[in-house]
Amino acid sequence: MPKFCTECGTPHREGAKFCPACGERYEPTQEKSQEQSPNPNHVATQEKETSPQGDIVSTVNQGNRKKRKLPALIAAVAIICVAVGVAVFLMMRGTIGDIAVGNNYTETGDIAAGNNHTVRLRENGTVVAIGGNSQGQLDVGEWRNIVSISAGAFHTVGLRSDGTVVAVGSNSHGQLDVDRWTNITAISAGASHTVGLRSDGTVVAVGGNTSEQIDVGGWRNIVSISAGGLHTVGLRSDGTVVSVGNNSHGPFDDRMGN
Repeated sequence: MPKFCTECGTPHREGAKFCPACGERYEPTQEKSQEQSPNPNHVATQEKETSPQGDIVSTVNQGNRKKRKLPALIAAVAIICVAVGVAVFLMMRGTIGDIAVGNNYTETGDIAAGNNHTVRLRENGTVVAIGGNSQGQLDVGEWRNIVSISAGAFHTVGLRSDGTVVAVGSNSHGQLDVDRWTNITAISAGASHTVGLRSDGTVVAVGGNTSEQIDVGGWRNIVSISAGGLHTVGLRSDGTVVSVGNNSHGPFDDRMGN
């Protein structure tokens, strides 16, 4: 359909923006206007889809922050998991079992620790032991009526309710030779020696004597004993202390009451 200038009636020239006769700018027809004029709803949709720049930047920044936080969060979780795993492993197993106390150690009673083994006296007078067993220091399963225990470097000693003593483990220096002991009220195990306190206040000892740590034959009125690696200590009834054995680091200091 031909189109004409609204001022002078001259037909439109195709592609021209102005009338060639009067110079008036062509007014777009309703059809053209509809083609060029975008749908208001469409514009709104576009504006909604294309967010303002600030919002876009904000969204990008938030995404970047989340990306930066994610590796740190993963690392933290991994560290916690490793720490918990190590703690559980040590509690339940131990490197050689000497700290795997578990359910066997829920009762009250004495405990003792050697170089790499742990011993537990149960309320019923039996004994359990875990850890290194290279010298048979854990072989306490048959013990009965035990009232006290002590652990040396590689041996374990138990005091029976009748005053006799039992021992297992390394006997490299005779530290297990306690079969004939009687009337014993207390025991203590050193690195390679074993000490027993008799009911009359005297003391017996067997095992390694490289530093004279078992020279306790002359002790009297003793009420408590303790064995170190290479020395032995006794508490007298008057509160003074006597000791024998290795003095290379001054364990027999006069301030102890010797």
